[in-house]
Amino acid sequence: MQKQHFLYLVTVFFIVFSSTKTGQTQNIQKQDSLLMELKKHTAEDSVRVNLLIDTQPYFIEAEHEKGKIYIEEAINIAEKIGYKPGIAFSRNALAAYYIQRGESEKALENTLIAIEMFEQINEQQHVYAAYNNLAIIYKGMERYKEGIAVYLKMLKELEGRKKTPSFVSVYFNLASIYIEDNDLMNGKKWVQNTISLSEKLNFPQGIASGKNEMASIYLLNKEYKKALKLANEAINYIELQEDESLLKTKALSYLMLGSAFLGLGKYKRANENFFLSLKILTKVNSAYRIGNVQKLISEAYEKQGDYKNALLYKTKHHIIKDSLLSADKTKIIEELQTKYHTEKIKREKEKTELENLRLEKKMKWSKKRHARIYSFLLPLQFY
Repeated sequence: MQKQHFLYLVTVFFIVFSSTKTGQTQNIQKQDSLLMELKKHTAEDSVRVNLLIDTQPYFIEAEHEKGKIYIEEAINIAEKIGYKPGIAFSRNALAAYYIQRGESEKALENTLIAIEMFEQINEQQHVYAAYNNLAIIYKGMERYKEGIAVYLKMLKELEGRKKTPSFVSVYFNLASIYIEDNDLMNGKKWVQNTISLSEKLNFPQGIASGKNEMASIYLLNKEYKKALKLANEAINYIELQEDESLLKTKALSYLMLGSAFLGLGKYKRANENFFLSLKILTKVNSAYRIGNVQKLISEAYEKQGDYKNALLYKTKHHIIKDSLLSADKTKIIEELQTKYHTEKIKREKEKTELENLRLEKKMKWSKKRHARIYSFLLPLQFY
């Protein structure tokens, strides 16, 4: 079994909701309060933009199509009134939406705009969020070494900061890239770091996702029974939390279970779990991941000799894949990368000359960093 068969969903890790049922209730109350404030404050100003942006953590996991409506309004108002912080945060949130959809071209375009805005307003703390988005996009382009370098550089720069769930997200994403780059030793190390810190912080998303990621390592090593155990642990843990934000993580757990059963030759059990995963992914409209699960379903049917259904789901997979990825989009992505790299070098040269004249201090951003620092979807809280 190839690694792509079960690592489709180990891609984007969002920090959204609190870690307990009480926290979930509080978040629902906060969401309702925000939406009430939006109804009251109708003026197209920075206050409304900030309110619209603040809604995003409550939509990004389970209702991101609905959340997109709010974030697009935030972008329109922010650009209309020239509110740069609003442009930066809202573009970054829109990039998060497109990453979940698997639309790399649009995700990259919005991420680069966010980085540009964050740098213009010297918002260093939150620029990490945009960098992390970019890292995830490059991971999807299989440029693993660059993604790894970014995360290690981020962690070095953040040494001494208080550990928050945002560190968990970096650990998790770093582990995921190592695994996809076939460096399982480092992958396992960072998965363990993910779980350990999540347990210290009582952070359910990190615990459940860490278990899933460890299951993926066992799958790569063809240790299918160990993978089953970890995936089942993740599902049981998620069900105890009763937290809607863990829905997509549960879909991944079912994917891991299905992949383990596929490896054990239990094809009917495999598809039972793949369909459970597919049901959740359809609910949250995660198109890219839906296509990948359909490919696995097709494989399981083929192993059973059910070629009619195998062909049906393989066709569905290709329809989604073709709609999301094309030669034209790949070309556009490369052009956006080149444009960003060139413009960044120009800006940094001008900035360096000014700094040398005024303060004679060391360059803040090296040329090596221009097109190689990428990051997360929702604002990371490094305090």
